Amino acid sequence: MNMTDNTKRIVLVVLAVIILSSIILPLVAAKFEEQKTELSAGTIKALWGTIRITRLLTTITVILWLASVLYSDWIRNRIDSIQHVARMKIIASVIWWSTIIILFLLAMKFLLVLYCGSHNIIFASIRYALISLLFVCYLPYTWDTFRYFRTQPACNIIAASFFERYEKYIKANDFDKAYSALLKACEMNPDRIVLWGKLAFFCERTRKNSAEADKYMAKAGELITTTKANNIGDKACYLDYLGLINYVRGEHNKGLTYIKQAIDIEPKPYRIKGYEGLLLKSKSAQSGTNPPDPKTVT
Repeated sequence: MNMTDNTKRIVLVVLAVIILSSIILPLVAAKFEEQKTELSAGTIKALWGTIRITRLLTTITVILWLASVLYSDWIRNRIDSIQHVARMKIIASVIWWSTIIILFLLAMKFLLVLYCGSHNIIFASIRYALISLLFVCYLPYTWDTFRYFRTQPACNIIAASFFERYEKYIKANDFDKAYSALLKACEMNPDRIVLWGKLAFFCERTRKNSAEADKYMAKAGELITTTKANNIGDKACYLDYLGLINYVRGEHNKGLTYIKQAIDIEPKPYRIKGYEGLLLKSKSAQSGTNPPDPKTVT
């Protein structure tokens, strides 16, 4: 099995932590053992009591963190109201802050164990390091989630949730539910050109309903003529989907012309690659060989 570069980096970091711990920690532990002899029995007892309390708090926080993660996975696929968004904002905050608290408690517990001394300090240190590494690796994701739910409007979050369901239904070939989910995403975030374009293209290619496609592209066109969605990216997106729809209808030259206009406005690599592919298929069809398959148009 071939490992990716990220996996190799993680393995190297873990090995480095283990090797450094096995070399450095015995020296550090010996230094703390010298100081330990100067402590009174009451102080040592209080330190071990603090360790037990820290262990209990860590266990409770980890349970809270795990429950919050499982609940967030469950509710995130069901967001369809402002109430659900409010819950997710709370859950995202709980996950973020509990992750920070867990890392703090692990560091505190490690220092206490190191200070009090232990016959298995090496194995304990490696265990703490590996557990902390897991939470550190998860930290960027929890921050992105926390920031997303804190900054995004509720309508955008609900629309994104419906769009995620649309993609799942597409993979499951459940096109009726996919259409319903994508339509709700458009209704929740009606200023997104890309959503109306995807809905129109879906109706044309999958539902074989040109009337619906024209209706939804008309909504996108209305946005283009207003100040709600009239930037370069929106205009290019509108022309791109307009071109794809015309291409699927068999009007290849007209469709390619619209896509070329979109590229002139915003030359995205994926758009150029798609245009070149459609152009090649169109030329092949005109020569009578290898006619284009509309199902391959994305």
